[in-house]
Amino acid sequence: MVGMNPLEFLEEVQREYMVSTFGEVINYDEMYFDGRLFDFLQQEYNFKYEDRDELIKSLREMRSEHVISRYENPYYYKFFRDIISNIHRIKDTFIDCHGLNMPLFGTVEFDMFYAQIRCPNSDMPPIILFYSGIIQFAHNITNVLTKAFPIQVLDEEKITFGMEPEKIKECINNNKWIEKRFTDIVLSIFFYGNVDMCDVSQPVNDYLYRQFSNALADSFLTFIVAHECAHYYLGHLGKDAIKGIVTVGKVQYENLVPDWEQEFDADYIGALLTIPILIERKIDIQVILGGIYVAMWMLSIIESLRIEGESGKATHPPAKDRLLQIKRKLQKTMQNELHVLEGYDILFSDLWERFSIIAKDVEGRVLAGRPAAEVTYEQIKKVIYDEAEI
Repeated sequence: MVGMNPLEFLEEVQREYMVSTFGEVINYDEMYFDGRLFDFLQQEYNFKYEDRDELIKSLREMRSEHVISRYENPYYYKFFRDIISNIHRIKDTFIDCHGLNMPLFGTVEFDMFYAQIRCPNSDMPPIILFYSGIIQFAHNITNVLTKAFPIQVLDEEKITFGMEPEKIKECINNNKWIEKRFTDIVLSIFFYGNVDMCDVSQPVNDYLYRQFSNALADSFLTFIVAHECAHYYLGHLGKDAIKGIVTVGKVQYENLVPDWEQEFDADYIGALLTIPILIERKIDIQVILGGIYVAMWMLSIIESLRIEGESGKATHPPAKDRLLQIKRKLQKTMQNELHVLEGYDILFSDLWERFSIIAKDVEGRVLAGRPAAEVTYEQIKKVIYDEAEI
């Protein structure tokens, strides 16, 4: 690492993640300019065709100015850059951190729902790493969850969804697709550490929910980004911070060892940074709060899937405690809006209870003492429900 600048260091980290994940280095420039990456973006993230020329122009400018890594997926980079730029623009309203530069960041090829802030060494600024799969993860889970909110009013100008807990429970009971798709996602996380294997095909009326789902995913993702930025703006990575060594392939670097109070602070400031940015985009405050809640609930579920054998190793406060802290701190200013979160509590509690029953069945009949890695996704699906009904 001696003599490297921050961008060169980031490239080394990204390269090692690619090799460890895929066994090779991906050439995104080649993928992008022959159209494959663009087709992927349209299919997976509802990418607009008219945005293509703008993204190509932006990519060329960033390459010529040496501000983007040669191992960076251009779409991911632009997505996160837009969010961080907006956070940086408004940060001084919420935190006294005048003069700080916009944080360095990059994406790494990994499938799970994570983002982390890293400290290359004492001579370099910290770098925020976003795991690329987080975008797909957010869209997959919100596509499923929004179907649990029944359509209340449908006219040519506006679609309104019911948020009452009892109506949500009724919707889950009457729509088995929701339970099955949620089960697919959680099992895919448990067995494979990603959501690439799960079936998230949409019902026929998906277009009615698309705007709601995309707004919820945007809120989810903006909060994750804002939380990591908050660590940087709050000075959590100073010389006195406790740091551990992380090894990725041939690269070693420092990682912040989280302090629980700092995590609570980053959650709260992250929420405060998220809300005005999305209000500017005309996303409803209740959807913004819902997206933050979905992110934390899913983190709680992932913790539950991994809790066995990891007692005493937790680096962060339990996600449920973090949720309570966010709600408590927002209570004074947003009391009237927070009631919407009751619906999400009912939704997740009900789906998690149903999943827990299925999980016991999987453990008893599918795993039966075997390592999870030996079980195929098709074997799981055949055991837990009739393929014809999926």
